[in-house]
Amino acid sequence: MKIVVIGGSHYSRASTVKKLQRKGLEAEAVPTRASIENLITDYRDAGYAGQHLRRRLRYLGWLIHELWRKRRSQRSKFGDRS
Repeated sequence: MKIVVIGGSHYSRASTVKKLQRKGLEAEAVPTRASIENLITDYRDAGYAGQHLRRRLRYLGWLIHELWRKRRSQRSKFGDRS
């Protein structure tokens, strides 16, 4: 199991990681949430990555549909047919 140290100052993250590594644990420090996403993605297997991508694409399709629907309803309110 890998321990991820998040937040705090650079010094506190580094010292915490060093203490954990001295105890024989696998630890890594990451400063931001974006870094965590990259770290997690690196360790996922291909099947899970495909499932994750399908979920994101499904959400993107839903979002595009919602934006289109809202734009369409705004047009009908103002009688704009362009």
